Amino acid sequence: MIQTNHPMRYIATLLLCICVNLFSNSQTKNFQIGYLLDKTSPDIERLLDELSSEISAVVGEDAVIAFSKSNRLVNDFDKSLALKHYNTFLQNEIDIIIAFGIVNNAVISQLGTYSKPTIVFGAISAELFTEVPETSNIPNYTSIITTQSYTEDITLFKKLANPKTIGVAIEKAFLDNLPITKTFDAIGNDLDVNFKMIPFENIDDITSNLDNVDAIYLAGGFYLSDAEMIQLANALIDKQLPSFTTNQVKDVVNGILATNHDQSEINQFFRRIALTVESVVNGEELSGLQTRMDSKTNLTINYNTAEKIGLPLKYSLIATTSFVGDPQEIVADKIYNLVGVMQEAIAENLELQAVEQDIR
Repeated sequence: MIQTNHPMRYIATLLLCICVNLFSNSQTKNFQIGYLLDKTSPDIERLLDELSSEISAVVGEDAVIAFSKSNRLVNDFDKSLALKHYNTFLQNEIDIIIAFGIVNNAVISQLGTYSKPTIVFGAISAELFTEVPETSNIPNYTSIITTQSYTEDITLFKKLANPKTIGVAIEKAFLDNLPITKTFDAIGNDLDVNFKMIPFENIDDITSNLDNVDAIYLAGGFYLSDAEMIQLANALIDKQLPSFTTNQVKDVVNGILATNHDQSEINQFFRRIALTVESVVNGEELSGLQTRMDSKTNLTINYNTAEKIGLPLKYSLIATTSFVGDPQEIVADKIYNLVGVMQEAIAENLELQAVEQDIR
């Protein structure tokens, strides 16, 4: 006798699947992310979108991560507003707070207690923080600090251009919150170079203070747009001033002479923040996470800028240097065709043979 499946069995199976699915969905964790910023711009907004995508990709199906443009609060370098914004996130639906910038860092790091997971991120010169703790040891709080080095940059800048007096362009808010001037005084004594501090809030503050310097070190400028950076780079080229930036290679592409920061640095930042968010999702305590993130260094030079300011590149640096620029902009003293190149090579070879014969 052949038995057929009863329709009720299909119904029971379907109901079971629905119940399992509903139970599974009820167990999905949901997190809303809030960003605190010192300053914003279209470029910063684009970077936050990329960071949000990186966080979602790393967390995957472990949780539903929600991002809202309304949960990006900007203090414009105002300490009181920075504290107000942090307290706003403590009182609303935000589950994880991610704070960027020197002002947010200065304000939030002093609070001592944190009722919501708080991740503070900043790029700080090693000279300003001689000792970076391995972990925060504070519940619900971690800071991710990537250490740069003004001393290493200036040492490399001296090898590249040998400036005697360097103008240090940096946001006024940085000078107000960190011992920048004292730090550069000490570096100047060690490296035998003079510094002129150029605090700025806009490009004009820099371009109007280029007297009595023979080079510019851009110790700030992260929030400048591409158009502003190109404007600044052109002004420095017009003044025949070598320039060096603490920021990414993009500044060098836009006309600044050189940087010592690796091109992959921004991706490294994003991945580290995303992994920290994943730790929160998985129930790990922030207080035990590593705080320091060593950034990679690699000298990158814009050869168009070097040519325009008449800076000869040292052979000792070329082997370890990356170059950016537009080959079409290179101005050659002499134009060659293939035949001309061959003739000159033969002539040079004959001269070498004659010299060798003379030596013999």
